[in-house]
Amino acid sequence: MKKISCNQSLYINVMVMVVIALGSVNCQSWNLFDILSPASTTGFSQLKFKTASAGTFHSLGIKSDGTLWAWGFNSNGQLGNGDKTYVDKNIPVLIDAGSWQSISASETHSLGIKTDGTLWAWGSNTFGEIGDNAVCALSFTCDVPNFISSPTPGAVWVSVSTGLYDSFGILSDGTLWAWGHNVNGQLGDGTLVDKLTPVQIASPVVGATWVSVSAGHMHTLGILSDGTLWAWGYNLYGQLGDNTSGIGADKSTPVQIVTPIVGATWVKVSGGGYHTLALLSDGTVWAWGYNAFGQLGDATNIDKLTPVQIIIPSAGATVASVDTNFYQSLALLSDGSLLAWGYNIYGQLGDGTNLDKWTPVHIAGQWQSVSAGLYHGLAIDGNFSLSSWGYNFYGQLGHGDFTDRWIPTSLQ
Repeated sequence: MKKISCNQSLYINVMVMVVIALGSVNCQSWNLFDILSPASTTGFSQLKFKTASAGTFHSLGIKSDGTLWAWGFNSNGQLGNGDKTYVDKNIPVLIDAGSWQSISASETHSLGIKTDGTLWAWGSNTFGEIGDNAVCALSFTCDVPNFISSPTPGAVWVSVSTGLYDSFGILSDGTLWAWGHNVNGQLGDGTLVDKLTPVQIASPVVGATWVSVSAGHMHTLGILSDGTLWAWGYNLYGQLGDNTSGIGADKSTPVQIVTPIVGATWVKVSGGGYHTLALLSDGTVWAWGYNAFGQLGDATNIDKLTPVQIIIPSAGATVASVDTNFYQSLALLSDGSLLAWGYNIYGQLGDGTNLDKWTPVHIAGQWQSVSAGLYHGLAIDGNFSLSSWGYNFYGQLGHGDFTDRWIPTSLQ
């Protein structure tokens, strides 16, 4: 009986007939991921994650060796694997073997920074959110990472954030740049005109530079080096936090959000669908905006036009970071515990139920980083293993199926 050695290349469309016809394969073991996609998934389970980003219906991850992986919805090439058929992936696929540093997943586009400080973008470019002046759209290459040059010679990209159809990046010189959709002034350049390439968003404070930016659904927030917080864009529900709301309350340039605690400065901020979550230097957590599902965490479902303090059941631990997406909020504590609250119909809070929570509840596990998607969550534990939970219709959880999960479940 003829045998086939493991170093021969086998493809899924011939694998079954080969096994049936020849009777055996001379291999010690077969990995299902290798069989399904030999080029894109081999070695996945042997490596740990150092960061992950949950988008609307897709997910991105960077492994410990710097390789970039993606899974989930691929309607506009937002996975970046160059698949012209735009097929969804329910297991992580290798996108690039280069050395990646940070990533941001949105609705239908993605951004990533390599360790050399270069910026790359892929996915939908309907409103210029790729930032390459529509070059990839003309060449039909938006479904793979496209290089976005630095607007300032000698400066490299240090952080990025994706909104619904807009993008933001901070350079090593502390300048903030924005591009893409701008119908609500969410770029912050004083216009309502979309931008196909990065435009600079000036610092409102002389001598202060931008240290962080977070793009919500259609509003944006940024923190300056002096610890002041600024907001701009869509404001129908008071998500900017400047005590205004409704039609006509949008802001096309940054407005300051005054700290509620005298002497404290803003250190973290995250823009959700129509709400905002932020952390002060004294360790207190504050929220404002839309609250129909309890996503603010103040035990009500009433919108707030200015920051309200959220009581965190921390047992002595401090809040290390916060993250939000459409209708849910997450807080990671210094002791590795995770809190979640808000909308929960798909189990996206991770507490084992599908009931909304109007105040923070503890999520099992010990974590070092977390990312909130539209209806799913990602978290990396102390061993650098990635877990996911929530909605999985498009395979965005990465488990090789399309089944929702109500608690964090490891991919490895």
